[in-house]
Amino acid sequence: MALYQHDGLLLPYQIHFAPFAHDLLLLQGSRFNSDYWIPVLNDWKEEVPAGGRVITCDWQPETVGEGALAEFFHRFFQTLGLHDLFVVACDDAVAVVHKIEADFPGMVNKTLLFPRNPPRGDELKAAVNEFVK
Repeated sequence: MALYQHDGLLLPYQIHFAPFAHDLLLLQGSRFNSDYWIPVLNDWKEEVPAGGRVITCDWQPETVGEGALAEFFHRFFQTLGLHDLFVVACDDAVAVVHKIEADFPGMVNKTLLFPRNPPRGDELKAAVNEFVK
């Protein structure tokens, strides 16, 4: 797992090859870790990479607030050179994504948001697969 750091905040993350051409950030609620996305990622292991990247990370809400988190993620996106960015977010991550969209228009191209009771297992895989293709 790689580590991104800015202004004292740390973000462990992983990059996976994608079977689609755009970049995708999978952002689970802060009470979970990035293992939440393993069922989705396992579906794509057998597919041929098409130039996009899938980013998963273990984030925690900090005492800095949504505005600072939005700035932090914006810098993270710029550092990785993410383009045509799609975002799937669950639970409290939805508020952070909304703040990113408000503060940095055009940074996120398309979102799939589950503010409450996000799906799991096959339902999650189906929703994400439909969203990214």
